[in-house]
Amino acid sequence: DAPSSLPMDADVAQPMRAALAGRSGTMIGRDYAGDTVLAAYEPVPSLNLGLVAKIDIAEIRHRFTDAVLPLVGIGVVAVVAAATLFFRITEPVLKRMRRSEERFRALFDHMKSGAAVFEATSGGTFILTDLNRKGEEIAAISRQAVVGRPVAEAFPGVVELGFLTLLEQVQVSGKAQDQPARYYRDERMQGWRESHVYKLPTGELVSLFNDVTEQKAAERALKESEARFRSTFDNAAVGIAHVGLDGS
Repeated sequence: DAPSSLPMDADVAQPMRAALAGRSGTMIGRDYAGDTVLAAYEPVPSLNLGLVAKIDIAEIRHRFTDAVLPLVGIGVVAVVAAATLFFRITEPVLKRMRRSEERFRALFDHMKSGAAVFEATSGGTFILTDLNRKGEEIAAISRQAVVGRPVAEAFPGVVELGFLTLLEQVQVSGKAQDQPARYYRDERMQGWRESHVYKLPTGELVSLFNDVTEQKAAERALKESEARFRSTFDNAAVGIAHVGLDGS
């Protein structure tokens, strides 16, 4: 069949007009069928002709889509394989970490001494980050009520006790220190406390503390008993001699 003719002033003839005018290049526009196409045009001066070639934009996109889909599939497979490999590698590590944490928590909570963990802040305060069960019993307070609070706020009596100074010294020197039995008092509780403070490799501080109120009471009672005995011995109306089992 004879090809259909197009008027030279039509929009679809723009590439041919450019070619006949001696220009070459590409443009995107509509063809005679109304499809969006990429057209390339080139003049042929020796023959006084213009050449125009076109390809549908949909066909170009389809080629990219056909190329991308396998890549996407390969990517998905690679991600799944990597995730599976990562899970297989890390799962034993995570299990060991969980077991280690469980062992630590069991040991921490079953200690016979109270144990508190502190973290030093840039402002010079010490935040209580953990407290074991014995510590809850001695302090008469739950772990949830004090964790995350400054130690001086959770236990106001530590200021008078000199405990904050002890924490600062251990924080700076890194050397463990003991605090002999001292009388602790705040609005919630009171009694004799002794503690041992040391620094962890993580930079946190740990205080192991005990309630020695009963021990102090026993020592005081023993001293009072000895004083009464000495007073009775020294003020007796008759002579008294103390003889050991070996006769001395």
